[in-house]
Amino acid sequence: APTWLNLIHPLNGNRTPVQLQLGEGSAFTGRTVVQGTGQALPGAELTLTPHVSGWDQEARADAPAEERVTVTSDARGRFRVEGLAPGLYTVEGRGPEGTSTVQWDIRVPMDEPRVLALPGGGGRTRLPQRAPSKELRCGM
Repeated sequence: APTWLNLIHPLNGNRTPVQLQLGEGSAFTGRTVVQGTGQALPGAELTLTPHVSGWDQEARADAPAEERVTVTSDARGRFRVEGLAPGLYTVEGRGPEGTSTVQWDIRVPMDEPRVLALPGGGGRTRLPQRAPSKELRCGM
């Protein structure tokens, strides 16, 4: 799994020893449902963007395209993303027609699969970055 390290090097010219150990990648699993009904929402697209700065937790997640991960939920609304580095991610969910967008912040690894509720109709919805949808639930 990828990882990030913030390092501050003193200006005195001395060497700064760094030891980096990579651990096992983590998984983010769950299913997408229609907000308000709880019915499976197949074909929803989820894009995960890592928060690469441990310095400013309030900053919006921003990363190059090669560090973003996109997955589409299957016919039963299930999804699985593997090989994630531990940390904070912003998940942007779009309905199958690409008209509705919702964002959540998640922390990986997590104990249980998540249920992500997206609007079933048209329109564009954006929830505050720090507050999850009221229908973000644990369990399958």
